Order: sequence, then structure tokens, then C-alpha cells
Amino acid sequence: MLTDDDVDPQNKISLSAAQPPDEHGAIPRISATSPAFTARTRANWEFLTTKAVAILRAAGATKVVRAAAPPSLIHIHSSMRMGSDPATSVVDPNGEAHAVKRLFIADNSMLSNALGGPNPTLTTQAVATRTAERIVERYFRGRAWVDCQTPVSSIDDRVTRACVRRGL
Repeated sequence: MLTDDDVDPQNKISLSAAQPPDEHGAIPRISATSPAFTARTRANWEFLTTKAVAILRAAGATKVVRAAAPPSLIHIHSSMRMGSDPATSVVDPNGEAHAVKRLFIADNSMLSNALGGPNPTLTTQAVATRTAERIVERYFRGRAWVDCQTPVSSIDDRVTRACVRRGL
């Protein structure tokens, strides 16, 4: 069972004082504390665990073991949260950094929910494509191309045909 956690403002990226700059400039330093789960996160966890146990029992489980293991971190999102307000987000709704113009984030780190999950590949591809279009439109006076062309799927042809039938 996975649930999101609130973003910890103590986690940050700064410039390293221990490493000298290389040919690209200063070396970034990532500081991340162990999660001190908020009351909201713990409440979500308990709610979802209770639901999971009920589903397992309804499916015929006679014994449910709840492990006291720490959560695993899978495909972490939201380290560069997207939003309109620079006080609560790093990038604008188009993926451009509020503080550094022409710096775009184009992956799952811009998503507003910190919940990671298995296989976010298609979301990553969609976010990257959308961000690329915004760059072309905003800074190169180009046109978005996704709505103008038939998309090429990287997955099974049957899935592509089903999406086309549904108008997706």
C-alpha cells in the first residue's frame, strides 16, 4: 500500500562547499532528511491500510499481516512542484521555474502529489512532451504538434488502437 507524504521544506538542493566547481560550474548538493510523517500522512496511511485489510478479508484472506517496515521510496515525485504560486511551487503550470526563466522541469518531479508509484513512464513521457511544446511555443514562436499529428505509441498496437477508438 502506497500513500503520499507532505513535501518537507527542509529537503533542498544547494551548492556544494566541499566540491570545487567543474567545467559546468558549481556542484549541486542534495539534502534530504528522513521523513517525519505528518499527521495527515499517518491518517491517510491508516485509512488506506484499513481499506486494504477489508478488501483482503472480503476476498477470503483468513490472516493479514501488517509489516512494521519503513516505507519504500518508489519513483518519488514532487521535488520541483508545479503551481501558479511561487510561494508554494517551484515551476509554473508550463514547467518553467518561477525563479529562473528558461529553466524548465520536464519529469515527474513537477507533479503536485508526492506519491510515487510503479511505472510512471507514460506520465513522464506526457509531461516531457507537453513541456517541450510549451518551450517551442513560448520561446521559439512555434506551434504545438501533438494535436496536429497522430500520436505514435510506444506500447502494444492493440492498446494504441483502443485509444484511437476512444478518441484519446
